[in-house]
Amino acid sequence: MKILIMCDSFKGSLTSSEVNRIIKESIQPYFIHHDIYTFAIADGGEGTLEAYVDATQAQLQSIPVNNPYFEPIGATYAYHDDVALVELAAAAGVNLIKNRLNPLETSTFGVGQLINHAIDAGHRHILLGLGGSATNDAGCGIASALGVRFYNKNNEVFIPTGKSLKDIAFIDYSQIRKQLLDVKFTVISDVKNPLYGPDGAAFVYAKQKGADDAMLEQLDEGLQHFAKMVRQTKQIDVQNITGAGAAGGSAAAMAAFFGAEIISGIDFFINLAGFKSHLSETELIITGEGRLDRQTLSGKVVYGISKLGQAKGIDVLAVVGQIGDKKIVAQLPLAEIIVIHQKSKPFAEIIKHAESDLRLAMQNWAYNKTVKID
Repeated sequence: MKILIMCDSFKGSLTSSEVNRIIKESIQPYFIHHDIYTFAIADGGEGTLEAYVDATQAQLQSIPVNNPYFEPIGATYAYHDDVALVELAAAAGVNLIKNRLNPLETSTFGVGQLINHAIDAGHRHILLGLGGSATNDAGCGIASALGVRFYNKNNEVFIPTGKSLKDIAFIDYSQIRKQLLDVKFTVISDVKNPLYGPDGAAFVYAKQKGADDAMLEQLDEGLQHFAKMVRQTKQIDVQNITGAGAAGGSAAAMAAFFGAEIISGIDFFINLAGFKSHLSETELIITGEGRLDRQTLSGKVVYGISKLGQAKGIDVLAVVGQIGDKKIVAQLPLAEIIVIHQKSKPFAEIIKHAESDLRLAMQNWAYNKTVKID
C-alpha cells in the first residue's frame, strides 16, 4: 500500500519540499510496509517556483529587476524547454518590502521585466504564478513593461499604481512587443475573486498588503476605473473573468491584454507531478498548509487535495500550523486533521521551531496509529 504526501509550504517557515520531507522522515519508521511518495505543490503563490523546479528539474535564471518601489534587486525565474515560469512574488512580493507596505504606491513592473527576459531567451510559453503580491495596480506594471502605454488626461505616459489607476485616460496597445504574438501566457492562481467590489482584490486582500480602512475604497475605485478603461479600449469586461482579482488585479491585465488563460494552481501541479497516476493502491493522502482560514475554500491546497481524495475514496489527513476559522474544518472532507499549534503563538516563535514542531506532531500521530518496529 502507498501513502502520498503533497503539502503546500508553511508560509514564511518551511517550503513544500521541506514539509514533505519532514513528514516522510517522521512517519516512515512506523509504516515500514508502505511505499511513501512525496510531491511538491503550490497554488500559484509562495513556493510555486520551487515546486515547479522540483517536478520538472527546470533550470534557474537570475537577473536584475525592479522591486515594487522601482528599486534594483535580483530576481529568479525557472525555465524548461520552451516554457518559463515566473513567480510574481519574486519581483512584486510582500516579502520584498515587509516593513513599508503600501498598495497605493507599489508596482508589478519588475514582473514584466522577468517576463521580457524569458521571452528574449526564446521561451514561448510563460507560466505566471500569482500570489503573495504587495500590489494593487491591476497588473499595469507588468503591462507597461511589455509595451502597453497608459496615458493621463495631459496625454502623458505613466505607469499606474493603486493610487493612480483612476488617472488612466487612455490605453494604447500599439507598442506591445511583437514577440508576444507568438507567446502563450498561462496564469496559475488559487484566487476566484472578481477584480473589484466587496469580494474583489482590494476589499479582500489589500489589508494584507498594508492598506488601512481608508485606502480600501480608493483602491477599489481605481480598479473599477481600470475595468472601465479596458471595456472602452478592448471591449472586454474584466469583472466577468473568474479570478481577475488575483495579485491585486494582475490576472485581469494578463487575461485582457495578453489573452492569458487562468488555471488552478493545485490542478496544474497535480497534473505536472503525475500525482493521479499514483492513486491506485493508495491508503492515505497527507496534505497540509500553514493556516486554515476562509481563503482555504477558495482553492488552496488542502481544499483541492481533500476534494480529490473524496472523489477517489481515499482518506485525507491534513497537517496545519494553525486554524484561523474553525467553521472551515466542517466544510473539508478530511478523515483527520493535525493542528500543530492549538494556541496562538508569535510568528517569530513559530518559525524558530517550525521543523521540530512538525516532526514531533507527525511522530506522535504515527506512533498512535501503529506499533513501531525497530
